[in-house]
Amino acid sequence: MSIERKIDDLRRIIEGNLRPRNSVAGQVALTVISTAYQISTLEKQGRITVKNPTSNTGNVYIGTIGVSASTGHLLEPGEQVVIDTINLSKWWALSAAGSESITYLGEYLSK
Repeated sequence: MSIERKIDDLRRIIEGNLRPRNSVAGQVALTVISTAYQISTLEKQGRITVKNPTSNTGNVYIGTIGVSASTGHLLEPGEQVVIDTINLSKWWALSAAGSESITYLGEYLSK
């Protein structure tokens, strides 16, 4: 086997191991003002996309446990954020001004 063939085989193995294999999606109701809600309980490494839908009228804040309006990443209605993370369950959301919701899509490794 040629060295080029071995390199190509290794590249395919590496790329295949790095690609997310599974997904999880959902919606989280943020019903109590300034109370943080866990976005996903899935303890997997991967990527999570969190969106504040355009149907919301207020801002939401994204962060780790203990997130607040002063420490979180602001998402205005219609905005989203993509987070590469070691653990999907480490991310929380809250609404500072009323009952809102967020949607999320998580992709994670199957290992």
